Amino acid sequence: MVLLWALIIFLMDQGSKFLVDKKFDIFTSQPIIENFFHITLLYNTGGAFGLFQGRTAILIGFTVILFLLIYKYRHLLPQKTWWHKAALGLLVGGAAGNFFDRIFRGHVIDFLDFQIWPVFNIADSAITVAIFLFFLQVFLDWRAESNER
Repeated sequence: MVLLWALIIFLMDQGSKFLVDKKFDIFTSQPIIENFFHITLLYNTGGAFGLFQGRTAILIGFTVILFLLIYKYRHLLPQKTWWHKAALGLLVGGAAGNFFDRIFRGHVIDFLDFQIWPVFNIADSAITVAIFLFFLQVFLDWRAESNER
């Protein structure tokens, strides 16, 4: 189930990036909902929020370490419910999507532009949702322990 989620996210991410990259020129912005949501093609050589610009090798190394840690400690990660598996799949699929870009393009393709937030992509969204779900699990576990006392 984890690998299925990861594959779905990876294919959605790469497919959307391929289409946007073919249709738009860099820095081109097409309003979908004027002044709210645009498709804006950017090439990001950094990480989230544009941090570590030009540090592609460091970001590739970080992702390799992340994949190795997930593989080594996968048995310790919560996978009791479908949403545990989905969260792990979202994390792996999102990381793989941006990793693929960095390896084969030298930059990450970003295009989802809500005008008040840095431009991002489906992989970034999947990673963000995964982190939210992991934090939610920690909170729910903490609350359950508190109620047991």
